[in-house]
Amino acid sequence: MQVFVYGTLKPGGSYYQLLCQNKEHSFQKAKLYGSLYDLGVGYPAIQLGGSNWVYGYVLNFVTEEIRSDLDALEGYEKNRPISDNEYQRVRAKVYALNGSSLGEIDTYVMEEAQLQRYKWRKCPSGEWDLD
Repeated sequence: MQVFVYGTLKPGGSYYQLLCQNKEHSFQKAKLYGSLYDLGVGYPAIQLGGSNWVYGYVLNFVTEEIRSDLDALEGYEKNRPISDNEYQRVRAKVYALNGSSLGEIDTYVMEEAQLQRYKWRKCPSGEWDLD
């Protein structure tokens, strides 16, 4: 299973250490087209599309069993109405840093209605700083 992460699930992030560190098979730096938002609560959100890059990592897991842990962390339940989820798990086109396609990979995005619940600011660099 692969997932594109861009915030606290990135290597070095607090939730990476808690949920992923001893479970992932490998990871690589990657990017996708979108907008990155600092929600002001210690973690970010993205929305897909546009011409700007959001930078993160693709985590390559050996098994699918971590998916339920990631979904729970992100406030996502497949059979729940979109408005009741904090994030949505979607497939997005992801690229290596050199621009070559890595294919469509799961990531977690925030819908506009959920984003408006926060006092967010856009991160023009497209990169979430773990410091």
